[in-house]
Amino acid sequence: MSKIITLSFKEAVLDPFPGYYKMKPNHAYWDSRNKRALWYRIIVLLATVVIVFSFVSISNKQYPWKLVAEKYALARQGWPMMTKDFPMRLIAYPRMWWKVNFNGPKKADIDAALSDSRTKTLIFGLLRTRLSFSEIGGAAFLKNGLLVFYPIDNPNRLIALEIKKALDDDARLAETYQKYKGVIQKKFGDDPAISKLGAAIRKTPDDKAKMKRILMHFVFLSNFDYEVNFDELLELFYPFKDSKGQYAGQFHVHKMGEKPSLVDLESSKIDNIFVLSEVSGDKTTFYWLKGGKVFFAKDISKNR
Repeated sequence: MSKIITLSFKEAVLDPFPGYYKMKPNHAYWDSRNKRALWYRIIVLLATVVIVFSFVSISNKQYPWKLVAEKYALARQGWPMMTKDFPMRLIAYPRMWWKVNFNGPKKADIDAALSDSRTKTLIFGLLRTRLSFSEIGGAAFLKNGLLVFYPIDNPNRLIALEIKKALDDDARLAETYQKYKGVIQKKFGDDPAISKLGAAIRKTPDDKAKMKRILMHFVFLSNFDYEVNFDELLELFYPFKDSKGQYAGQFHVHKMGEKPSLVDLESSKIDNIFVLSEVSGDKTTFYWLKGGKVFFAKDISKNR
C-alpha cells in the first residue's frame, strides 16, 4: 500500500492523462504509474460509494443492511421487465426517455391538430368507446398533422373484472380480497370509505360482507381512475416498428366533464398529460397539462 500513495490525488484521480488515456510506446499502458493510479481510483470509488450509501441510510433512518435488502428486492422486481423481449425493451428505455424529455410537441402543432376535422373524428370515435370499470387512456402521437391516440389497457380494469366475477362467490370473495388488499390500499388507501372499511376488516378478518363492500368500492373508484400500464407504454417505443410519429404525451378521458385532478397535475411534472373531458356527446374540452399546470385548453365540438 505504501507504493499506492506515491502519486498525488490530482495525478491519480482527477487528471486522466497520467492514467489509461495517455498513449505509451508499444501500448505499455499498465506500467507501474498506471497501476498505482488504478488502485487510487478503486479506493476513491469504494470510499464514495460507502459515503453516499451511509448518507442515504442515515437520511432514511434505516440500518444499512436493511436498506441493501430493500434495494435488492426492488432491483429483482425490475429485472424481468428489463430483460423481457431482449434487447428490444432495453433499447426502448432510452428512446422513451429521450422523446419524453427532449422531443416535446409545440403548442401551435397541437392546436392545429385539434382544429383538423380528421383529429376530431378520431377523438369522438374514441369517446364512443366504453370500457367497463375504467377510464380510457393511453399515449398520443403527432403524425402528418394529426393527433393520433393509442389506447393502453388500464390495470385497474383487469382487476375490477376479476373482482366482479368473485362478488357472488364467498370462497372466491375472501381469496380475491386477500389477493388484492395490498393493491387496493396502495391505489386508493386515502379514500375515506376504503380507509374505514380496511380498519374494520383488520378487527374482524372473516367479515365477508365488509370484504364485499370494499371490493365493490374499488370497482366503483376504478371507473373514475386511469393508470397507464408502463409495460405497454414502453412497447410503443420499440425500434424497427412502423413509425407512429412524434410522441406527444399520455392521455385519458374524464367521462363526466370533470376538470383535471390534482393527481393529473402532479403527473404532468414528469410527462405531458392530455385530459379529454367529455361535456356531452358532441362536445369535449381538451386539457394539456405540463409542469404541474394547465398549459393549454381548447373546447372541441364534433360538428364545428
